[in-house]
Amino acid sequence: MTILGCFLNIRGLPLKLKTWLGIYQFSIEAHFKSHTFSSSTQKTLLSAEEGGKEENELIFSATTILKEHRSKSRWNYLKASCPQGFNPQQVSQIIINLRNKPHLALAFFYWSAKQKQNSYKHNLLSYCTIIHILARSRLKNHVRSLILKAMVEEQSLSLSPEGPSLSISELGNLLGTLIRTYRSCDSCPLVFDLLIEGHLRAKKVDCAAEIVRLLVPRGLHPSIGILNTLLRLVSQSKGSNEGLSFFKEIFGNETRFRAGSCPNIQTFNTLILALYREGKLERENLLFDEMSKMDCKPNTFSYNVLIAAYCEKRKLEEAVELWDGMLERGLTPDIVAYNTLIGGYCDIGDINHAEAMYREMTINGISPTCLTYEHLIHGHCKSGSADEALLLYKDMCRHHFEPNGSTINEIVGLLCIERRTQDALEFQREIVRKYGVRDRESYDLLINGLCAEGKVEEALAVQAEMVCRGFGPNIQTYRAFIDGYAKLGDANKAEKLRKEMLDIGLVLDDP
Repeated sequence: MTILGCFLNIRGLPLKLKTWLGIYQFSIEAHFKSHTFSSSTQKTLLSAEEGGKEENELIFSATTILKEHRSKSRWNYLKASCPQGFNPQQVSQIIINLRNKPHLALAFFYWSAKQKQNSYKHNLLSYCTIIHILARSRLKNHVRSLILKAMVEEQSLSLSPEGPSLSISELGNLLGTLIRTYRSCDSCPLVFDLLIEGHLRAKKVDCAAEIVRLLVPRGLHPSIGILNTLLRLVSQSKGSNEGLSFFKEIFGNETRFRAGSCPNIQTFNTLILALYREGKLERENLLFDEMSKMDCKPNTFSYNVLIAAYCEKRKLEEAVELWDGMLERGLTPDIVAYNTLIGGYCDIGDINHAEAMYREMTINGISPTCLTYEHLIHGHCKSGSADEALLLYKDMCRHHFEPNGSTINEIVGLLCIERRTQDALEFQREIVRKYGVRDRESYDLLINGLCAEGKVEEALAVQAEMVCRGFGPNIQTYRAFIDGYAKLGDANKAEKLRKEMLDIGLVLDDP
Protein backbone atom coordinates (compact mmCIF):
# COMPACT_ATOMS: atom_id res chain seq x y z
CA MET A 1 0.00 0.00 0.00
CA THR A 2 1.28 3.49 -0.86
CA ILE A 3 1.64 6.33 1.57
CA LEU A 4 -1.61 7.83 0.29
CA GLY A 5 -3.27 4.48 0.59
CA CYS A 6 -2.58 4.49 4.27
CA PHE A 7 -4.57 7.66 4.59
CA LEU A 8 -7.33 6.61 2.11
CA ASN A 9 -8.23 3.33 3.74
CA ILE A 10 -11.89 2.99 2.58
CA ARG A 11 -12.86 -0.17 4.44
CA GLY A 12 -15.98 0.25 6.53
CA LEU A 13 -17.33 3.19 4.49
CA PRO A 14 -20.67 3.25 2.54
CA LEU A 15 -20.56 1.81 -1.03
CA LYS A 16 -21.11 5.09 -2.89
CA LEU A 17 -18.50 6.87 -0.82
CA LYS A 18 -16.10 3.94 -1.32
CA THR A 19 -16.53 4.21 -5.09
CA TRP A 20 -16.02 7.96 -5.15
CA LEU A 21 -12.91 7.84 -2.95
CA GLY A 22 -11.46 4.91 -4.90
CA ILE A 23 -11.62 6.85 -8.18
CA TYR A 24 -9.87 9.86 -6.66
CA GLN A 25 -7.34 7.72 -4.82
CA PHE A 26 -6.09 6.43 -8.16
CA SER A 27 -5.82 9.91 -9.69
CA ILE A 28 -4.05 11.38 -6.69
CA GLU A 29 -1.53 8.51 -6.58
CA ALA A 30 -0.79 9.02 -10.26
CA HIS A 31 -0.28 12.70 -9.70
CA PHE A 32 2.18 12.15 -6.84
CA LYS A 33 4.14 9.53 -8.74
CA SER A 34 4.73 12.04 -11.55
CA HIS A 35 5.77 14.92 -9.27
CA THR A 36 7.67 13.39 -6.34
CA PHE A 37 11.23 12.03 -5.96
CA SER A 38 12.45 8.99 -7.82
CA SER A 39 12.91 5.76 -5.92
CA SER A 40 16.70 6.19 -5.89
CA THR A 41 16.37 9.64 -4.38
CA GLN A 42 14.02 8.31 -1.77
CA LYS A 43 16.53 5.62 -0.87
CA THR A 44 19.27 8.26 -0.55
CA LEU A 45 17.16 10.38 1.78
CA LEU A 46 16.22 7.38 3.86
CA SER A 47 19.88 6.36 4.02
CA ALA A 48 20.94 9.88 5.10
CA GLU A 49 18.16 9.95 7.66
CA GLU A 50 19.20 6.58 9.02
CA GLY A 51 22.88 7.66 9.02
CA GLY A 52 22.04 10.86 10.90
CA LYS A 53 19.98 8.86 13.38
CA GLU A 54 22.85 6.43 13.92
CA GLU A 55 25.32 9.26 14.44
CA ASN A 56 23.00 10.97 16.94
CA GLU A 57 22.63 7.69 18.80
CA LEU A 58 26.42 7.26 18.82
CA ILE A 59 26.96 10.79 20.18
CA PHE A 60 24.23 10.29 22.80
CA SER A 61 25.68 6.93 23.83
CA ALA A 62 29.23 8.34 24.09
CA THR A 63 28.03 11.29 26.15
CA THR A 64 26.10 9.00 28.49
CA ILE A 65 29.10 6.72 28.99
CA LEU A 66 31.37 9.65 29.76
CA LYS A 67 28.94 11.17 32.25
CA GLU A 68 27.67 8.02 33.97
CA HIS A 69 30.60 5.62 34.16
CA ARG A 70 33.47 5.84 36.57
CA SER A 71 36.72 7.31 35.34
CA LYS A 72 38.54 3.94 35.24
CA SER A 73 35.91 2.13 33.21
CA ARG A 74 34.46 4.84 30.99
CA TRP A 75 37.27 4.74 28.45
CA ASN A 76 36.99 0.98 27.90
CA TYR A 77 33.21 1.24 27.48
CA LEU A 78 33.67 4.18 25.12
CA LYS A 79 36.19 2.28 23.01
CA ALA A 80 33.87 -0.72 22.84
CA SER A 81 30.86 1.39 21.82
CA CYS A 82 32.74 2.95 18.91
CA PRO A 83 35.69 0.75 17.92
CA GLN A 84 36.34 2.74 14.73
CA GLY A 85 36.89 5.94 16.75
CA PHE A 86 35.30 9.37 16.44
CA ASN A 87 35.64 11.91 13.66
CA PRO A 88 36.20 15.62 14.45
CA GLN A 89 32.52 16.52 14.01
CA GLN A 90 31.49 13.82 16.48
CA VAL A 91 34.23 14.90 18.90
CA SER A 92 33.01 18.47 18.64
CA GLN A 93 29.40 17.55 19.38
CA ILE A 94 30.33 15.32 22.32
CA ILE A 95 32.47 18.12 23.79
CA ILE A 96 29.50 20.51 23.51
CA ASN A 97 27.36 17.97 25.36
CA LEU A 98 30.03 17.95 28.09
CA ARG A 99 30.24 21.76 28.31
CA ASN A 100 29.34 21.73 32.02
CA LYS A 101 32.14 19.24 32.70
CA PRO A 102 35.11 21.01 31.07
CA HIS A 103 37.80 18.80 32.59
CA LEU A 104 36.02 15.70 31.33
CA ALA A 105 35.61 17.33 27.90
CA LEU A 106 39.36 18.05 27.79
CA ALA A 107 40.19 14.47 28.82
CA PHE A 108 37.95 13.15 26.04
CA PHE A 109 39.56 15.54 23.53
CA TYR A 110 43.03 14.18 24.27
CA TRP A 111 41.81 10.55 24.55
CA SER A 112 40.14 10.66 21.13
CA ALA A 113 43.37 11.81 19.50
CA LYS A 114 45.41 8.97 21.02
CA GLN A 115 43.26 6.09 19.76
CA LYS A 116 45.29 4.06 17.27
CA GLN A 117 42.23 2.81 15.41
CA ASN A 118 41.02 6.37 14.88
CA SER A 119 41.87 7.40 11.32
CA TYR A 120 40.73 10.97 11.97
CA LYS A 121 42.81 13.76 13.41
CA HIS A 122 41.60 16.83 15.22
CA ASN A 123 40.78 19.71 12.92
CA LEU A 124 40.01 23.36 13.57
CA LEU A 125 36.40 22.56 14.43
CA SER A 126 37.32 20.19 17.25
CA TYR A 127 40.14 22.46 18.44
CA CYS A 128 37.91 25.54 18.53
CA THR A 129 35.10 23.67 20.27
CA ILE A 130 37.27 22.55 23.17
CA ILE A 131 38.87 26.02 23.33
CA HIS A 132 35.41 27.60 23.71
CA ILE A 133 34.27 25.11 26.34
CA LEU A 134 37.38 25.68 28.43
CA ALA A 135 37.23 29.46 27.99
CA ARG A 136 33.64 29.67 29.26
CA SER A 137 34.85 27.86 32.41
CA ARG A 138 37.80 30.29 32.77
CA LEU A 139 40.42 27.53 32.44
CA LYS A 140 42.88 30.00 30.98
CA ASN A 141 46.09 27.97 31.09
CA HIS A 142 44.51 25.09 29.17
CA VAL A 143 43.08 27.53 26.62
CA ARG A 144 46.46 29.21 26.15
CA SER A 145 48.11 25.84 25.53
CA LEU A 146 45.48 24.73 23.00
CA ILE A 147 45.51 28.07 21.17
CA LEU A 148 49.28 27.84 20.84
CA LYS A 149 48.98 24.31 19.41
CA ALA A 150 46.23 25.41 17.03
CA MET A 151 48.35 28.36 15.86
CA VAL A 152 51.34 26.12 15.23
CA GLU A 153 49.33 23.47 13.41
CA GLU A 154 46.92 25.85 11.65
CA GLN A 155 48.46 25.25 8.26
CA SER A 156 47.92 21.48 8.47
CA LEU A 157 44.54 21.63 10.18
CA SER A 158 41.43 21.84 8.02
CA LEU A 159 37.71 21.37 8.28
CA SER A 160 36.52 17.92 7.26
CA PRO A 161 34.17 17.97 4.26
CA GLU A 162 31.98 15.48 6.09
CA GLY A 163 30.99 18.07 8.67
CA PRO A 164 28.63 21.03 8.55
CA SER A 165 29.26 23.89 6.16
CA LEU A 166 31.80 26.11 7.93
CA SER A 167 33.60 27.75 5.03
CA ILE A 168 36.51 29.98 6.02
CA SER A 169 36.32 33.53 4.68
CA GLU A 170 38.70 36.41 4.84
CA LEU A 171 38.84 36.13 8.62
CA GLY A 172 41.47 33.41 8.56
CA ASN A 173 41.09 29.77 9.56
CA LEU A 174 41.49 29.84 13.35
CA LEU A 175 39.74 33.15 13.97
CA GLY A 176 36.98 32.40 11.48
CA THR A 177 36.21 29.02 13.06
CA LEU A 178 36.22 30.50 16.56
CA ILE A 179 33.71 33.13 15.47
CA ARG A 180 31.43 30.62 13.76
CA THR A 181 31.41 28.22 16.72
CA TYR A 182 31.08 30.98 19.32
CA ARG A 183 27.29 30.83 19.71
CA SER A 184 26.86 27.07 19.50
CA CYS A 185 29.42 26.60 22.27
CA ASP A 186 27.83 29.31 24.44
CA SER A 187 31.30 30.85 24.72
CA CYS A 188 32.50 34.13 26.23
CA PRO A 189 34.68 37.04 24.98
CA LEU A 190 37.63 35.74 27.02
CA VAL A 191 38.39 33.32 24.19
CA PHE A 192 39.29 36.21 21.87
CA ASP A 193 41.38 37.89 24.57
CA LEU A 194 43.42 34.71 24.87
CA LEU A 195 43.68 34.38 21.08
CA ILE A 196 45.07 37.92 20.83
CA GLU A 197 47.36 37.24 23.79
CA GLY A 198 48.67 34.13 22.03
CA HIS A 199 49.61 36.16 18.96
CA LEU A 200 51.28 38.79 21.15
CA ARG A 201 53.32 36.13 22.94
CA ALA A 202 54.36 34.82 19.53
CA LYS A 203 55.42 38.42 18.70
CA LYS A 204 52.80 38.62 15.95
CA VAL A 205 51.65 42.15 16.76
CA ASP A 206 50.31 42.83 13.26
CA CYS A 207 48.19 39.65 13.36
CA ALA A 208 46.84 40.56 16.79
CA ALA A 209 45.91 44.06 15.59
CA GLU A 210 44.16 42.61 12.54
CA ILE A 211 42.15 40.25 14.75
CA VAL A 212 40.87 43.23 16.74
CA ARG A 213 39.97 45.08 13.54
CA LEU A 214 37.91 42.08 12.44
CA LEU A 215 36.25 41.44 15.79
CA VAL A 216 35.05 44.94 16.72
CA PRO A 217 32.74 45.49 13.69
CA ARG A 218 31.12 42.13 14.47
CA GLY A 219 30.21 43.21 17.99
CA LEU A 220 32.91 41.06 19.62
CA HIS A 221 34.93 43.36 21.85
CA PRO A 222 38.19 42.26 23.50
CA SER A 223 38.72 43.44 27.06
CA ILE A 224 40.19 46.89 27.60
CA GLY A 225 43.22 45.27 29.28
CA ILE A 226 44.20 43.28 26.19
CA LEU A 227 43.50 46.31 23.97
CA ASN A 228 45.81 48.46 26.10
CA THR A 229 48.55 45.83 25.88
CA LEU A 230 48.16 45.67 22.11
CA LEU A 231 48.16 49.47 21.84
CA ARG A 232 51.41 49.62 23.81
CA LEU A 233 53.11 47.04 21.58
CA VAL A 234 51.86 48.71 18.39
CA SER A 235 53.27 52.04 19.63
CA GLN A 236 56.59 50.45 20.56
CA SER A 237 57.05 48.53 17.33
CA LYS A 238 55.64 51.03 14.84
CA GLY A 239 55.84 54.37 16.60
CA SER A 240 53.41 56.72 18.32
CA ASN A 241 51.72 57.81 15.06
CA GLU A 242 50.68 54.23 14.33
CA GLY A 243 49.57 53.89 17.94
CA LEU A 244 47.34 56.96 17.64
CA SER A 245 45.87 55.66 14.37
CA PHE A 246 45.08 52.31 15.98
CA PHE A 247 43.50 54.11 18.93
CA LYS A 248 41.18 56.11 16.66
CA GLU A 249 40.35 53.05 14.59
CA ILE A 250 39.29 50.95 17.58
CA PHE A 251 37.79 53.55 19.89
CA GLY A 252 36.53 56.07 17.36
CA ASN A 253 37.40 59.70 16.82
CA GLU A 254 37.12 62.25 19.61
CA THR A 255 34.24 61.38 21.96
CA ARG A 256 32.56 58.85 19.64
CA PHE A 257 33.32 55.45 21.09
CA ARG A 258 32.03 52.15 19.89
CA ALA A 259 29.86 50.27 22.33
CA GLY A 260 31.84 47.90 24.49
CA SER A 261 35.23 49.53 23.80
CA CYS A 262 35.67 52.54 26.06
CA PRO A 263 39.24 53.71 26.71
CA ASN A 264 40.36 54.14 30.31
CA ILE A 265 43.18 56.06 31.94
CA GLN A 266 45.66 53.28 31.11
CA THR A 267 44.80 53.66 27.42
CA PHE A 268 45.68 57.36 27.43
CA ASN A 269 48.76 56.84 29.60
CA THR A 270 50.04 54.31 27.06
CA LEU A 271 49.76 56.88 24.27
CA ILE A 272 51.20 59.71 26.38
CA LEU A 273 54.23 57.56 27.23
CA ALA A 274 54.74 56.64 23.56
CA LEU A 275 54.67 60.33 22.57
CA TYR A 276 57.04 61.21 25.43
CA ARG A 277 59.62 58.66 24.28
CA GLU A 278 59.63 60.25 20.84
CA GLY A 279 59.86 63.79 22.24
CA LYS A 280 56.48 64.88 20.87
CA LEU A 281 55.60 67.27 23.69
CA GLU A 282 52.98 69.23 21.74
CA ARG A 283 50.96 66.14 20.89
CA GLU A 284 51.25 65.02 24.51
CA ASN A 285 49.58 68.26 25.57
CA LEU A 286 46.78 67.82 23.02
CA LEU A 287 46.12 64.27 24.17
CA PHE A 288 46.25 65.39 27.80
CA ASP A 289 43.61 68.04 27.11
CA GLU A 290 41.48 65.60 25.08
CA MET A 291 41.57 63.12 27.93
CA SER A 292 40.03 65.70 30.25
CA LYS A 293 37.30 66.47 27.71
CA MET A 294 36.41 62.78 27.56
CA ASP A 295 35.86 62.77 31.33
CA CYS A 296 38.86 60.48 31.78
CA LYS A 297 40.73 62.10 34.65
CA PRO A 298 44.55 61.96 34.51
CA ASN A 299 46.31 60.23 37.38
CA THR A 300 49.73 60.73 38.94
CA PHE A 301 51.41 58.70 36.19
CA SER A 302 49.88 60.97 33.53
CA TYR A 303 51.29 64.04 35.25
CA ASN A 304 54.66 62.39 35.87
CA VAL A 305 55.19 61.72 32.16
CA LEU A 306 54.26 65.24 31.11
CA ILE A 307 56.34 66.83 33.90
CA ALA A 308 59.32 64.72 32.78
CA ALA A 309 58.82 65.92 29.20
CA TYR A 310 58.92 69.57 30.30
CA CYS A 311 61.94 68.98 32.56
CA GLU A 312 63.88 67.40 29.70
CA LYS A 313 63.10 70.47 27.59
CA ARG A 314 64.29 72.61 30.55
CA LYS A 315 60.85 74.22 30.78
CA LEU A 316 60.63 74.18 34.56
CA GLU A 317 57.91 76.84 34.79
CA GLU A 318 55.50 74.69 32.79
CA ALA A 319 56.53 71.64 34.84
CA VAL A 320 55.73 73.49 38.07
CA GLU A 321 52.33 74.53 36.67
CA LEU A 322 51.53 70.88 36.05
CA TRP A 323 52.73 70.04 39.55
CA ASP A 324 50.34 72.62 40.99
CA GLY A 325 47.52 71.29 38.78
CA MET A 326 48.16 67.81 40.09
CA LEU A 327 47.86 69.05 43.68
CA GLU A 328 44.65 70.95 42.85
CA ARG A 329 43.09 67.72 41.58
CA GLY A 330 43.79 66.16 44.94
CA LEU A 331 46.49 63.83 43.61
CA THR A 332 49.43 63.02 45.87
CA PRO A 333 52.87 63.23 44.22
CA ASP A 334 54.87 60.01 44.49
CA ILE A 335 58.61 59.43 44.56
CA VAL A 336 58.72 59.42 40.75
CA ALA A 337 57.14 62.88 40.64
CA TYR A 338 59.57 64.27 43.22
CA ASN A 339 62.60 62.69 41.55
CA THR A 340 61.52 64.08 38.18
CA LEU A 341 61.20 67.66 39.41
CA ILE A 342 64.36 67.45 41.57
CA GLY A 343 66.25 66.16 38.51
CA GLY A 344 64.83 69.00 36.41
CA TYR A 345 66.05 71.63 38.86
CA CYS A 346 69.47 69.98 39.13
CA ASP A 347 69.89 69.90 35.35
CA ILE A 348 69.52 73.68 35.13
CA GLY A 349 71.76 74.20 38.17
CA ASP A 350 68.96 75.43 40.49
CA ILE A 351 70.15 73.46 43.48
CA ASN A 352 68.19 75.59 45.96
CA HIS A 353 64.82 74.60 44.54
CA ALA A 354 66.01 71.01 44.25
CA GLU A 355 66.97 70.94 47.94
CA ALA A 356 63.61 72.51 48.84
CA MET A 357 61.78 69.75 46.95
CA TYR A 358 63.93 67.17 48.73
CA ARG A 359 63.02 68.59 52.15
CA GLU A 360 59.32 68.69 51.23
CA MET A 361 59.50 65.09 50.11
CA THR A 362 61.02 63.86 53.38
CA ILE A 363 58.53 65.92 55.43
CA ASN A 364 55.70 64.21 53.53
CA GLY A 365 57.08 60.84 54.56
CA ILE A 366 58.51 59.81 51.19
CA SER A 367 61.92 58.17 51.47
CA PRO A 368 64.61 59.13 48.94
CA THR A 369 65.81 56.58 46.41
CA CYS A 370 69.19 56.06 44.81
CA LEU A 371 68.03 58.27 41.93
CA THR A 372 67.19 61.09 44.35
CA TYR A 373 70.77 61.15 45.63
CA GLU A 374 72.21 60.90 42.12
CA HIS A 375 70.14 63.91 41.00
CA LEU A 376 71.26 65.98 44.01
CA ILE A 377 74.93 64.99 43.60
CA HIS A 378 74.69 65.95 39.94
CA GLY A 379 73.17 69.32 40.93
CA HIS A 380 75.87 70.09 43.48
CA CYS A 381 78.65 69.06 41.07
CA LYS A 382 77.08 71.31 38.42
CA SER A 383 77.06 74.14 40.95
CA GLY A 384 80.68 73.43 41.94
CA SER A 385 79.92 72.23 45.50
CA ALA A 386 82.24 69.25 45.87
CA ASP A 387 81.92 69.04 49.67
CA GLU A 388 78.10 68.91 49.47
CA ALA A 389 78.37 66.23 46.81
CA LEU A 390 80.67 64.16 49.06
CA LEU A 391 78.28 64.53 52.01
CA LEU A 392 75.41 63.31 49.86
CA TYR A 393 77.54 60.38 48.71
CA LYS A 394 78.18 59.38 52.33
CA ASP A 395 74.47 59.70 53.16
CA MET A 396 73.76 57.60 50.10
CA CYS A 397 76.09 54.87 51.35
CA ARG A 398 74.42 54.92 54.79
CA HIS A 399 71.13 54.12 53.06
CA HIS A 400 72.88 51.22 51.29
CA PHE A 401 72.56 52.75 47.83
CA GLU A 402 75.29 52.15 45.25
CA PRO A 403 76.30 55.09 43.04
CA ASN A 404 76.41 54.61 39.29
CA GLY A 405 79.42 55.31 37.12
CA SER A 406 78.38 58.81 36.04
CA THR A 407 77.90 59.94 39.64
CA ILE A 408 81.39 58.68 40.56
CA ASN A 409 82.94 60.37 37.54
CA GLU A 410 81.23 63.69 38.32
CA ILE A 411 82.66 63.76 41.85
CA VAL A 412 86.17 62.76 40.70
CA GLY A 413 86.07 65.31 37.88
CA LEU A 414 84.95 68.16 40.16
CA LEU A 415 87.63 67.35 42.76
CA CYS A 416 90.28 67.41 40.04
CA ILE A 417 88.97 70.73 38.68
CA GLU A 418 89.26 72.16 42.21
CA ARG A 419 92.84 70.81 42.28
CA ARG A 420 91.98 68.39 45.07
CA THR A 421 93.55 65.42 43.36
CA GLN A 422 94.52 63.75 46.63
CA ASP A 423 90.86 63.74 47.72
CA ALA A 424 89.91 62.48 44.28
CA LEU A 425 92.51 59.70 44.53
CA GLU A 426 91.24 58.60 47.96
CA PHE A 427 87.63 58.72 46.76
CA GLN A 428 88.49 56.61 43.71
CA ARG A 429 90.27 54.00 45.82
CA GLU A 430 87.30 53.80 48.19
CA ILE A 431 84.96 53.23 45.24
CA VAL A 432 87.18 50.49 43.83
CA ARG A 433 87.38 48.83 47.24
CA LYS A 434 83.60 48.93 47.80
CA TYR A 435 82.14 48.44 44.35
CA GLY A 436 84.96 47.49 42.00
CA VAL A 437 85.89 49.27 38.80
CA ARG A 438 83.02 50.73 36.77
CA ASP A 439 84.79 52.19 33.72
CA ARG A 440 88.01 53.89 32.69
CA GLU A 441 86.66 57.46 32.77
CA SER A 442 87.46 58.06 36.44
CA TYR A 443 91.06 56.85 35.81
CA ASP A 444 91.39 59.23 32.85
CA LEU A 445 90.09 62.12 34.97
CA LEU A 446 92.56 61.32 37.75
CA ILE A 447 95.53 61.06 35.37
CA ASN A 448 94.58 64.39 33.74
CA GLY A 449 94.17 66.05 37.13
CA LEU A 450 97.45 64.73 38.54
CA CYS A 451 99.44 65.63 35.42
CA ALA A 452 97.88 69.12 35.40
CA GLU A 453 99.24 69.61 38.93
CA GLY A 454 102.65 68.25 37.91
CA LYS A 455 102.23 65.01 39.89
CA VAL A 456 103.38 62.82 37.03
CA GLU A 457 104.80 60.05 39.19
CA GLU A 458 101.49 59.61 40.99
CA ALA A 459 99.76 59.72 37.61
CA LEU A 460 102.04 56.90 36.42
CA ALA A 461 101.00 54.82 39.44
CA VAL A 462 97.32 55.39 38.56
CA GLN A 463 98.06 54.50 34.94
CA ALA A 464 99.73 51.25 36.00
CA GLU A 465 96.68 50.35 38.10
CA MET A 466 94.46 51.21 35.16
CA VAL A 467 96.39 48.81 32.89
CA CYS A 468 96.09 46.06 35.52
CA ARG A 469 92.33 46.60 35.45
CA GLY A 470 92.31 45.96 31.72
CA PHE A 471 92.28 49.54 30.41
CA GLY A 472 95.22 50.30 28.12
CA PRO A 473 96.49 53.82 27.40
CA ASN A 474 94.69 55.83 24.72
CA ILE A 475 95.38 59.16 23.05
CA GLN A 476 93.97 61.08 26.07
CA THR A 477 96.38 59.24 28.37
CA TYR A 478 99.40 60.11 26.21
CA ARG A 479 98.27 63.72 25.87
CA ALA A 480 97.97 64.08 29.68
CA PHE A 481 101.49 62.73 30.27
CA ILE A 482 103.04 64.75 27.42
CA ASP A 483 101.49 67.94 28.84
CA GLY A 484 102.58 66.95 32.36
CA TYR A 485 106.22 66.42 31.36
CA ALA A 486 106.15 69.61 29.34
CA LYS A 487 105.00 71.55 32.43
CA LEU A 488 107.85 70.00 34.42
CA GLY A 489 110.29 71.09 31.68
CA ASP A 490 111.23 67.52 30.79
CA ALA A 491 111.15 67.87 26.99
CA ASN A 492 113.02 64.60 26.41
CA LYS A 493 110.40 62.46 28.10
CA ALA A 494 107.64 64.37 26.37
CA GLU A 495 109.25 63.77 22.98
CA LYS A 496 109.89 60.12 23.81
CA LEU A 497 106.18 59.69 24.56
CA ARG A 498 105.30 61.36 21.24
CA LYS A 499 107.45 58.88 19.30
CA GLU A 500 106.05 55.94 21.26
CA MET A 501 102.55 57.12 20.48
CA LEU A 502 103.32 57.40 16.76
CA ASP A 503 104.84 53.92 16.76
CA ILE A 504 101.58 52.40 17.97
CA GLY A 505 99.55 54.41 15.45
CA LEU A 506 98.14 57.20 17.65
CA VAL A 507 98.31 60.78 16.40
CA LEU A 508 97.65 63.91 18.45
CA ASP A 509 95.17 66.37 17.00
CA ASP A 510 97.48 69.29 17.68
CA PRO A 511 101.28 69.44 17.55
